[in-house]
Amino acid sequence: MELSRTRQIRSVQETDELSHSIVYDMVVMFILLHFLGFPGRLTSMFGEKIETLVDYGCFGLEILVMLISSGNTYMDVKLIDLKKQYIPVYLYTLYLMLNGIMMSSERSAAIITGLRLFTLVLFSMWLMDRYSVRYFLELVYRTQILILFFIIFTIGTGRGYTNYEGVRALTGIHGTKNSAAGELAFALLLQLTLLRMKMDDEETVSLTFLGTLGLNMVFLVLTKGTGALFCSAVPAVYILFIERKKIIARRLPLGFIYVLTSIGFLLFALTIIPMFEPVLEKLGKDATLTGRIPLWERIITITIDNKPLFGYGYERLWKEQVSVDLIHAGFASTSWFSKMTAGSHSVLIELLGSTGIAGLALYYMVTILCFQEVDGMNEKDYVYSSSFMLVYTLHGLTERGMSPTSYYTLFFFTALAVACKTEKKPRKSLRKAGRSE
Repeated sequence: MELSRTRQIRSVQETDELSHSIVYDMVVMFILLHFLGFPGRLTSMFGEKIETLVDYGCFGLEILVMLISSGNTYMDVKLIDLKKQYIPVYLYTLYLMLNGIMMSSERSAAIITGLRLFTLVLFSMWLMDRYSVRYFLELVYRTQILILFFIIFTIGTGRGYTNYEGVRALTGIHGTKNSAAGELAFALLLQLTLLRMKMDDEETVSLTFLGTLGLNMVFLVLTKGTGALFCSAVPAVYILFIERKKIIARRLPLGFIYVLTSIGFLLFALTIIPMFEPVLEKLGKDATLTGRIPLWERIITITIDNKPLFGYGYERLWKEQVSVDLIHAGFASTSWFSKMTAGSHSVLIELLGSTGIAGLALYYMVTILCFQEVDGMNEKDYVYSSSFMLVYTLHGLTERGMSPTSYYTLFFFTALAVACKTEKKPRKSLRKAGRSE
C-alpha cells in the first residue's frame, strides 16, 4: 500500500515537472519568436500597439521565468542568481549600463536600455544553465517553423514582397529584404548546426526537419540577400565538413579570430580599398562599401576628437542629438548620410562611438577571455560556439550589433555562457629545475 502511494506521488511529481518544462519551453519559444522578428509587419493588421505589447511582454516573461525557476517555493526565489564563471560577462554588462547612464543626456532612457540589456544577459545565462545547446537549438528550430508560417501568411495576404531598386524581393514579416535575409540565413545556419549534432548522434532526420530546411532555403533565395547567405555559408561549411572531418586538427581560437578579423577588416577597408578606387570605379564597383567607409571615418573622427575614452554612451550614438548632428555635419546636405540614423553598419564602429576605446577594449578582452578554453569544450558546445561566432564575426564587419533587442546580442551572450561554463585546465606551475644534492 505504501509502495503504491509512493509511486503515485512520484508519478504526480514527474507529471508536474513535465508540465513545468513544457510551459518554460513555450515561453522561451515566444521570446525567441519576438527576437527573430515577430510581429514585424503584422503590426499593420493588429495595430502599432501590438509591437509594444509583445516587446514589453517578452521583457517581463524573461524576468518571470528566471524568478519562478529559481526555487521550488516563493521563499527560494532569487531575483538575481549570479555565478562565478560568468563574472567577466557581468562586469562588461555593468560597464555598458553605467556607460549609457553616465554619458547620456537622457538618463531615464539610458536606465531602461541598461535594464533591458542586463535582463537579456541574465536570460542568456539562464538558457544555457537550463538547456543543453542541442535542446536549445531544437527550440530555435521549432520557433523558426512559426516564423516560416507567418512568412507564408504574409505572402498569402499580399504583404510578403517589396520592390527594392527595381527588384521584387521577399520581406515576409520583416521590415526590409536585408533583415529578412539576415534572419533566414541565421536560422538556416542554426538548423544546419542542429543537423550536424543529429548526424553525430546517428539520429534519423525527419521529413519535417528536411522540409523546413528546404523551405528556409527557398525563402532565403527569394530575399535576394547574397551577403547574408555568404555569412552563413562559411560557418556551415566549417562545422559540416572541415571540423566534422577534422581537416583542421586543432580547434579555432574563436576569441582571437573574432578580434583580429574585425580589426583587420576595418584597417583594410580604411586604408587599402581607397587605394583601388579608380580601378573599382572603372569596373563599375563601389569603392566605399555602399557608403560605409566615409560613415566609419566620420564616426571615428567625432569620437576620437570629442569623447575618445567612453564614447557617447551605450546605445546612445544615434539617439544623442549632439552626436547625430556631428555625424550629419560631415556630409553634404544632399547626401542620404546627412539625414540617416540607421546605425554604423559595423559592430566595432558602433561600440567605439557608443562606449569609447575603454568599452571596445573591454569587449574584446571579455570575448578572448571567455573563449580561452575552446579545447576543453565538449563537441556539441564547440560546434554551437564556432558556428555562431563565425557568423557573428562576418555579420559584424558591415552590420551593427549589441543592441538589447537584437537576436545577435542574445545569441552572442549564450555563446559566451557556453564558453564560460567550460572547465578550466589546471595550469602547470613553473619551477626551476635544481640539481639534487
